[in-house]
Amino acid sequence: MTWTAALALAWPLWATGPEAGAKSAAAARNGGLPVPIPLPSWSQVNPAPLPPIVRSTLPNGLDVVVARRPRQPVVALNLLIPAGLAHDPPNLPGLAGFVADMLRQGTARRSAEAVAEDLEATGGRLGVSAGVEFTRLSGQWLSRDLERAVELVAEVVTQPAFAAGELERMRPRWVAQARQAFDDPGELAARYADHLLYGPGHPLGRLPDPGPAMAVRREDLVAFHARHYTPRGALLVVAGDVEPDRVLDLVRRHLGGWEGPSAQGGPPSPQGPAGLMPPARLAASRVQFVEWPGQT
Repeated sequence: MTWTAALALAWPLWATGPEAGAKSAAAARNGGLPVPIPLPSWSQVNPAPLPPIVRSTLPNGLDVVVARRPRQPVVALNLLIPAGLAHDPPNLPGLAGFVADMLRQGTARRSAEAVAEDLEATGGRLGVSAGVEFTRLSGQWLSRDLERAVELVAEVVTQPAFAAGELERMRPRWVAQARQAFDDPGELAARYADHLLYGPGHPLGRLPDPGPAMAVRREDLVAFHARHYTPRGALLVVAGDVEPDRVLDLVRRHLGGWEGPSAQGGPPSPQGPAGLMPPARLAASRVQFVEWPGQT
C-alpha cells in the first residue's frame, strides 16, 4: 500500500463531524494534507488546581510532604533516600541496587514471605529501585490501611534483615542482569557512552560486570545501608485521601526514631554524584566501535 493510499483510507476518519467541510477546504489549500490544529496561547490555559500541601521536618532531618486529595480512597507513599548508584564503592559497582533489591526480602521482624503476605492482604504494592542519586520506595494502598503502609515502609527501610539465604537467592538474578546487558546492542552502546563520558574511575562510567554480584557479601550490604540510609536529605511524600495531621503523627511514630550515620559514628552521606567525583573532561570528540562476537 502506498502512502497516498493509506492517507486516502484514513481520510473518512479525519474528515467527519460538523467542521468536516472547513477542514476539507483547509486541507485542499494545504496540498491535500490534514491541517494541524493550532495550540492555545498561555493566556487561554487554565491552571490546574493543586491540593493543599503540608510540609514538615522531623528532628532527625526527614522532610515530609503531605498532599490531601480525597477524590478516591487511596494513598500513595514515595520515599527518596540519598543512596543511589553514584554512591557505590569502587570495588562493588551496583551495590546500591543490590541493597535496594534486598529491602523487600525480609526485615528484622518479618520474612520475605511475610512482607509479601502483608502487601497481598491489603491489596497494596511496594516497589524499590536505585537511581543515580537516590533510592526510591514507592507504593499505593487503600486509605484505610495508611498505618500499615507507613509501618511497613518504615520497617523495610530501617530494619532490613539482609538474610544470607535471601542474598544467595537474589545473586543469580543480579548476575543474569549484568550479563544480559551485553546481549542488547542498545544497552551496550549506552553503557560504553557513559564509560567514555564519565571515565572508567567514575561511579557512573563503570561497565556492566557480573563480578560484583558474585563477590558481594552480607557485610557489604549492611555497611552500605548503615552509611547511606539516612533521614538527612531524605524526602517522604504522601498523597491521597488522608488527613495531614494523622499522616504526620504516624510518620513521627514509625520514622521519628530513624537515625543517620552520625549516630552510628559514620561520616555524613555525600549529596549526589557531583560531591563524589567530577566527570572526566574530554579533550576531543571520539568514536569507538564495540565488537561483541556472536550477535546478529
